[in-house]
Amino acid sequence: MHDYSKALWVALLVTVGFVALLTFPPDDGLRHVGLAFGPHRDWGSVYPHSVFALHGGYDPWWGYDHLLRLVARGLSALALPPLLAPFVLMKLLSLLFMVAFVALVIRRGRLAEASRDGRGFLLVLGLVLLCLTNSLMRLSLARPFGFGTLFLLYTVGTRGWLRGLLSAAALTALYPYLAWIYTVPVALVGLWRGDRRFALGVAAATLGGALVQSGAFFSMQLALIRSDGLRSQFEIKIGEFTSFWTHLRFYGFFLGLALVLYPWLARREKVPAERWLLLLFLVPSVRYVRYLLDVALPLLVVSYGAEVVGLLREPLGRLAAAWKARLPRRGAPAQPEAQAQAQAQAETGAVPPAKGRSLWPVLTLLYVVAFGGASVIGLKEYVRLRHLAGDLAPVPRDALVLTEFDAQYELLLVRPDLRLVPSSELVFFAPAIRTEYLGFFNRGEVCPLARRIGATFFVERRGMYVDPQSASCLERVPSSAALNLWRVKRR
Repeated sequence: MHDYSKALWVALLVTVGFVALLTFPPDDGLRHVGLAFGPHRDWGSVYPHSVFALHGGYDPWWGYDHLLRLVARGLSALALPPLLAPFVLMKLLSLLFMVAFVALVIRRGRLAEASRDGRGFLLVLGLVLLCLTNSLMRLSLARPFGFGTLFLLYTVGTRGWLRGLLSAAALTALYPYLAWIYTVPVALVGLWRGDRRFALGVAAATLGGALVQSGAFFSMQLALIRSDGLRSQFEIKIGEFTSFWTHLRFYGFFLGLALVLYPWLARREKVPAERWLLLLFLVPSVRYVRYLLDVALPLLVVSYGAEVVGLLREPLGRLAAAWKARLPRRGAPAQPEAQAQAQAQAETGAVPPAKGRSLWPVLTLLYVVAFGGASVIGLKEYVRLRHLAGDLAPVPRDALVLTEFDAQYELLLVRPDLRLVPSSELVFFAPAIRTEYLGFFNRGEVCPLARRIGATFFVERRGMYVDPQSASCLERVPSSAALNLWRVKRR
């Protein structure tokens, strides 16, 4: 009998590699990689007229930024063509986040053991792709929140105070801004139902991290609390902050989850810590769909994936045997004895081993063709970024640029020297520009905000409405069809 667990690893890693080649992250990861290759500036300098600027040199992603700067320094020494080093680093980060995610899901969920035969392999592969595709794509963005997801998956079944201390300390260093959202629940659940030594290590790292934070950390937490009320004042909506109630497909998820959770809640028997952690994170998942995708779904697969595969194994075998019994054999009509044997197999769920030609040559050819096509698409993306950098050539270094919210990330990747409005958090604007800021995003009034902040250029990616009545201060600068570049005229 063949062991399909290695085939599972190969299938998932090939899928991850294909996704990394085919896609290019569109948001937060780009700004971190871009700044790593640019002049060393704090986020308050990158995002003036924002909450970041009010708190000086505080870096909410301190460890991640420093790590990327070290890597960028090494890549810069290779003297690669312009933008190639950040482009390659972005691809590598996307790949590493996804590989780490897949590895933790498979190991912590004991899914490799469940996929040792053909039926298990198909069920595990289908389960992962069906339930975790959205989660995997979000990890591919290489955003700092991905460290939180990886930390939660790492904690499943992990014991010992030193592992707890080191893992929580690493997360706190990489993502000091919001690491506590992940470490505090792990510590609480661990002290109650998990390994208390591990939980004490996590708690010690969390407390230590809080003690070394500056006052800016606590001010930004207050700004984060206020941000939920401010979002309602904007016409523009960010998908990850919407409630799952607005996504119809998630109703089925919660119905299925209730059917899974009820039996062990009703029995009140001792339950693994990861299942209590899953239950705890379901609370913010109701309000913010991001926690459903980043935390709840991966924990659900890790907690119940192997059990679900075990339950579906026999039904899948009976279904396969039933279909085989009704399909005539190649080259000869089915004999009564063969029909009787196939009927018996359908009733018992047994599937006899079948001999055939190896599929590896065909699969290898398909992989080569797929990866070749993905590489071509990646090359086109690189060329597009080079053209974007060319369009921005008229903008001088250190210029203050007003742009659309989603355009800022690519701008910082190709021009990390720029100063931008808005910031990476839509609602983290300085109170002094509130009126003009809301007018810009809700009514497309460009000139009042551009003149209020002293912007010299406006970059339009055609992703938002611009009111012609409030665009009299704009003078068109020649650019490609990818964007509209405008110079802001002085009064």
